[in-house]
Amino acid sequence: MPEKYGGEIDADDAGIVLMLPDPGDERQQDAASQALLKAVCEIAADSGKRVYAVMDGSQYNDLPQLLKEANVAHRPLYRYAGDDYDVILGGPWLVDPYQAAVPYPVGAPSSVDEVEDDLSEEVLQTRSVALSAQMVLSLQGGDPTGGGMLPVPQGDKITVEERLRKILALSQGKPAVVFWSGENDFVPERLYRHLRGLNRIFVPKTWNGPEVSNELPRGEKASPAAESDLSASESVTSAGYEPFIFRHADANVMMQIIPVLDEAQLGHLFGPATQLLFAPGGEWGGGVKRARMVFSPDRPLGEPIIMSKDMMAAVSEVRDQASRRKISGYLERNAEDHLKHMDEEERDIWISYQIREARALGVRSEAGLGRWCYLQAITDGRLTHQPGVTDYMMSKGEGTPDEKVRLLLKSVRVAANRGVNA
Repeated sequence: MPEKYGGEIDADDAGIVLMLPDPGDERQQDAASQALLKAVCEIAADSGKRVYAVMDGSQYNDLPQLLKEANVAHRPLYRYAGDDYDVILGGPWLVDPYQAAVPYPVGAPSSVDEVEDDLSEEVLQTRSVALSAQMVLSLQGGDPTGGGMLPVPQGDKITVEERLRKILALSQGKPAVVFWSGENDFVPERLYRHLRGLNRIFVPKTWNGPEVSNELPRGEKASPAAESDLSASESVTSAGYEPFIFRHADANVMMQIIPVLDEAQLGHLFGPATQLLFAPGGEWGGGVKRARMVFSPDRPLGEPIIMSKDMMAAVSEVRDQASRRKISGYLERNAEDHLKHMDEEERDIWISYQIREARALGVRSEAGLGRWCYLQAITDGRLTHQPGVTDYMMSKGEGTPDEKVRLLLKSVRVAANRGVNA
């Protein structure tokens, strides 16, 4: 499936969108990945702790294939629902560094459609017999992991560290992995059941604040593939909430969610874990982030996150701050001469004003807001003073406001090129 992470470029020559990362951001992300590797390897070296990875399939073309090539055990956290495997591919995957990728017998389903609920008893029996035979042969041959089907012995820390290294190498600087750690009884099956319940996040149906992008949580309606307990979903929706996809394997999303949760919701997030480690992008603070929580045996497992209006407002404010930082950096690189009379604080105030004005005209996407600020910068803040611009932005049936801003930018570029050529 298409890779969703990275730069966005207009196909119709309307200009490069501000979402393009600069080389400095990529270097910082690589450094953070190395620091994250060091942190998780230290956990893995502790015989009293366990650590697992959850990776975001939407940021890869084919994550299960990459993990299979890396020979690391993996399992989808979405279940097959319908006939669209892209939904499973693009969802979160639980990755176990203590086991090798499970070798499937010839003719057995691959890791892409490894969903036991949809396999016949005959297929399951055939798979079980073949895998058992292979495991016995491997054990007899001196392999204590039974060909990768048994956990790595606690003494074999080198193998675990190598698999963790492969996991982070796959990220290539993307904020596409979150590590979950717990005590030595923290088994993958427990974490799997817990994460299945976190695939959805619930927000108030009456929430009408600033729209949040498809990273969190207002963007995508929860797919049936993400459901773990329909009755629980119905009980929450009847209380005035609606489910959306929660991309808990995306480090950027976790950086937005964790700081705004109350103690009860944090308990629902952590479940059987005692700490989470991840490396968000530079716009979300960069570096390695570590969240800790003392484990309680009474903590509920698999409970969904329910966001209050106050939590949603806090997330929106965090996102606005990050957007302003990105837009400010974009303007520094592309419209510096037009804003050089402002210091950093004045520029931040100016950008906030332009964002409010753009939203009042219906602009919602971060790219659209960035384009609007750029147009205001190169016109010295007189864009809406141009004849017909406000009417055009408010008109019906001519595309969304975000599309209109893109076309405005394109027309300005065309006019500028004509002026130069003349």
